[in-house]
Amino acid sequence: MKELLQNIGIDNFHNFLYEYEPVLLDWWDPEHQTSIEIQVGKDEEGFIELTVFFCPMVEQIVERNPVFYTSFKEETIEGNTLIAKPVADRIASELTLEFSEEQNAYFTQSYPESKQILEELLNLLSNKTPLYTFDLNEEEEQTEDLMPENALEHFIAMLSMNLEEMNQETILDGLEMAIAFEGVEYLETLKQELSKQETYDFEKKYGIDQNALALIKKIVESYEL
Repeated sequence: MKELLQNIGIDNFHNFLYEYEPVLLDWWDPEHQTSIEIQVGKDEEGFIELTVFFCPMVEQIVERNPVFYTSFKEETIEGNTLIAKPVADRIASELTLEFSEEQNAYFTQSYPESKQILEELLNLLSNKTPLYTFDLNEEEEQTEDLMPENALEHFIAMLSMNLEEMNQETILDGLEMAIAFEGVEYLETLKQELSKQETYDFEKKYGIDQNALALIKKIVESYEL
């Protein structure tokens, strides 16, 4: 399974989140495009913990739905691989999987079955290159006391790291992803910092010139949940 993940640009397994281009999954959400996120981490015994999320955008709010979970090392599964019922019904109907009423999910301890289901999930991606990459280790190191003072620079750094082109659409996508990941308070903190009318210079450190910064400010200040 590690090779499958490497084939879609996942090259760091130590607590990272990868987001991919939205796709229309009419059997999951016929009215909204769905981003696919993959979160990976590694425990002390070397098992890779993997969670796949389906994230439809509904009224500018991202709903993160875990649809697949497994923990594996080489060809060994630790515990159970869990597959959300609608997903298993769609892509794994030919497999004989056990069902948990409590979790409303199918499960298996088979590595080949887990790998097959993961491969089918990854085939849903229209673009195998991650749209955004988040280092969750850095997020954990930030304290709530520091976040309000650093929210704007944190957002600028995230945009600089993840965006090849800075325009209204890409900045808006980045803002919505940040809100989904950090919470609604993150947006309020950004707006508060921008309202101070201070002069910011991020060009030398992050390559964000004043024109791009003005566009970022306009998008953040006008954004409503």
